[in-house]
Amino acid sequence: TSVRLTDRGSALSALRLDENASDPNLIWQTLPPPQHFSLCEALPGTETLLEFTAANGQFPALVFRRFGAGQVAYIASDESWRWRNEVAGKYQDRFWSQIINTLGEPLFSAADDQIALDTDFFSYPPGSSVPLRARVRDGKSRSSVDITLWRDGKQYSTVHLGQDPDRSDTFSGRTGPLDSGVYDFGISEAASSPRLRFEVAPEHSTELSELTLNRDLLAQMATASHGQFIDEENTADLANLLSPLETGYATESEVHLWQSYGWFSAILILLTLEWILRKRVGLI
Repeated sequence: TSVRLTDRGSALSALRLDENASDPNLIWQTLPPPQHFSLCEALPGTETLLEFTAANGQFPALVFRRFGAGQVAYIASDESWRWRNEVAGKYQDRFWSQIINTLGEPLFSAADDQIALDTDFFSYPPGSSVPLRARVRDGKSRSSVDITLWRDGKQYSTVHLGQDPDRSDTFSGRTGPLDSGVYDFGISEAASSPRLRFEVAPEHSTELSELTLNRDLLAQMATASHGQFIDEENTADLANLLSPLETGYATESEVHLWQSYGWFSAILILLTLEWILRKRVGLI
């Protein structure tokens, strides 16, 4: 009779079909339920995220489970196309794209069998608050982890990372503003944890520090590329220099499809066929 989120499913951002809805369950309860689903039982170690409500009880509709280094999603019905009724792909497309993004987690820059570490970049300007991310798969249940931060080889501080609401084994947080230096970070409680290095340093870009016109260099680049260097005040001559290189000509013609019996008939036939097919599968 309906589809509803479990408590765990309500906390998962991948199952929020409308960002502006205060209660994500409100959208799910308005979606057309399937006419058929496979009766199944969630095994220990799985997470039931969606449930079907039928006359004789509630049954798993969407179940997640970790397997090896990845995740598996089991969906007990193949009738998500019913959610397109009167709203096209508004909810169905979003559901599938968010589920796929959740299953395919991003890569980590440093990792071993149990611990993986990552950050956005490897170089930051002074005063930056650097985001840190860690994944821990050592079989222990935890709601947070502590990261040790080293600066130039010496222990600098400890950063507390909170649990990602979408992944129980992934944690994220940010450092405070950092001064210039070379930093490493790793899991505090793991002696053999991999470390990831990043640098906090001012930008040393010649391109941004020397902004004056280098006429000789530009002339050399133009000559090397078989071109010609033109001063800014002589840009009016550019059209005359390019005109000998022009070949051919361009023509434009317009065909009004609604004034062509052939095109108009083809479009009308296609629209009629689409309407008939939608009518037959119940989308209209």
